[in-house]
Amino acid sequence: MDLADGSPTAANPPGRRLGDRRLIVGLAAATMLAFAVAPTVNAALGKKNKDYTLWYRTGRLVLDGGELYPKDTRLFPFMYPPSCAALLAVGSLAGEPAMVLGLIAINSAAWVAAALLSVALATGGAWRRHPLLYVVPTLGVIAYIHDTYLLGQPNLLLLALMLGSFACLRGRRQVAAGALIALAAAIKAFPVLAIGYLVYRRAWKATAALVVTLALLLIALPMPFRGPSRAWDDLATWTMGMVLKYDEGSIAQRPERCFSYKNQSLVALSNRLLRAVPADGEAKDGWYVNVVDLDFHAVNAVVAACALGLGLAFLAAMPLREGRARPTSRYEEAMLLILIIIFSPLSFNYSYVWLMYPLTVGLGLVLEEPAGSRGRRRWAAWFATALAILAVTIPFLREAHAYGSLIAAALWLFAGLGLRSARELAEAGESTSIGAVAGLLPARRWAMVLGAAGAVAVVAGSVLSMKWYDWFEKRTAVVEPGRIVRGGWQRPGPLRKLIEREKIKTIVTLVDIREDSPRYLDQAKVVRETGVRWFILPMPGSTATTEQMALAADLIGNPALQPVYFHCVAGHHRSNLAQAAYRIRHDGWSAERAWWELMHHPWTQAEGDWDDRRLIERFDADPVAHRAGSPAAPFWAARLPDPSHPPAAETR
Repeated sequence: MDLADGSPTAANPPGRRLGDRRLIVGLAAATMLAFAVAPTVNAALGKKNKDYTLWYRTGRLVLDGGELYPKDTRLFPFMYPPSCAALLAVGSLAGEPAMVLGLIAINSAAWVAAALLSVALATGGAWRRHPLLYVVPTLGVIAYIHDTYLLGQPNLLLLALMLGSFACLRGRRQVAAGALIALAAAIKAFPVLAIGYLVYRRAWKATAALVVTLALLLIALPMPFRGPSRAWDDLATWTMGMVLKYDEGSIAQRPERCFSYKNQSLVALSNRLLRAVPADGEAKDGWYVNVVDLDFHAVNAVVAACALGLGLAFLAAMPLREGRARPTSRYEEAMLLILIIIFSPLSFNYSYVWLMYPLTVGLGLVLEEPAGSRGRRRWAAWFATALAILAVTIPFLREAHAYGSLIAAALWLFAGLGLRSARELAEAGESTSIGAVAGLLPARRWAMVLGAAGAVAVVAGSVLSMKWYDWFEKRTAVVEPGRIVRGGWQRPGPLRKLIEREKIKTIVTLVDIREDSPRYLDQAKVVRETGVRWFILPMPGSTATTEQMALAADLIGNPALQPVYFHCVAGHHRSNLAQAAYRIRHDGWSAERAWWELMHHPWTQAEGDWDDRRLIERFDADPVAHRAGSPAAPFWAARLPDPSHPPAAETR
């Protein structure tokens, strides 16, 4: 494997002793076997086996034609694309123990491939390089490699596929490069972010190959198991529940974990440090690490500004001209991997096995400097600092991760590699992407330009955050398919789509709203256009009386009005109360059972929503709550607006 020319250096010597290689291979094999013991034994004994159990059950579910992504209030047990489920279906045919062994073998092969490709891309060849290049980068992320074995996560495989795509790009095999990235994205979605890099580099064949291959994997691959209609429905449900799911309470399908210390993404860290959200939602111990308490829109503006800044820094280290493999290609590729794992909304700890390649490139820089030189000492200190930041998570995992230790290590590597790339390009007389533009303006004006760019990013982030619900539904969830749907107050566009998709006949609004309010007028217009019925049950604030909850339950549970959509403003407290009241009054559920159903919603918090639980328990204890069919209050307690004419006093 020879990817670039390289003269003999400390990192690229003319040869190494055979004993070094045998020792490395032996240590690697022993480590792989040790890591494989726990999942293998669990599979053999039929015990619960972390994500391996989920992978097998998902594969069998696909084969049996079961529901892959729930459409009611339940969270997705399986969060990955339907193409991944189809691949697991093939693996599950061999039985669970054999499937586990197969996944472990794939993970081990991916580890070897990732290590060799990292060395090859960093030095120009995979063999007979300095032994430290094969050992130290792996040790830097060994805890997260162990996690991939213990949990059954595919991130090492994704890394190997991404590095393979880089090798193909260097060899001008663009179609293969795009197909490898598409395969990675079909297994776990976030590698698709690399498409931005391909477009910027004008790698049009690779971009087209990525899009076409990914479309085939997402749609065509599941069809033999699910059929065309169901395959498309699975993809649509997954996209809405995973890709487009982001609000104050949740990213995608893991509300307890999405903002916790385990998620080392830019989005999660920003929310964790800048908003009062639990730093460990699964522990329910009220642990917070925020330094300020901004609103959701402001945090998104900060995220947008940080993303823009990192993107500009990336461009500042990239050569302007596209060409064959060059010494700076390794920096560009390593920095891209860092940006992808930071920008991915869900980037749990094991995702940082991707730092193996940036660490390999960084160590190569150290070894290339002459022994005893000032340059070697400087780069060694930089590299050692990155390892130290990674190591601090071992004794202080929860605290260090909460404050973004993995992001800090990644950004430290990112900064060093970027500076080295820019310096080498300058020495070679080449312009960077930003540098070419920078030459168009006097240096004294660039502070103003960058300040303006930052301001634009903040404004753009704010506008995007404010306009989000103009395009996407707000906290909708199906309570009973074909009968009952809940959510927040929708903007006209999403409301029309919701009414059409769910065949809604009646809207029940749990809000005490003025009839000259813009929200009221917007919804009245949609009601008039679609012909649905609209009841308003005024519930001031985020609470409700027993009578109001009973009346809401009767409106929701009336078959003549169904399918019904009920909502408050945020789709949280009052909607929770109405859903629980319906379950208690019409389905005979206990308050505890109704509460645990609500806990499946991403926005419901066990501690933060204590008042809701108290009201639900009070409702269950009241005899009025159990007289279904006998109105708890006069029917006029709910308004029936007539949207065909301007609001009038008698509608109250």
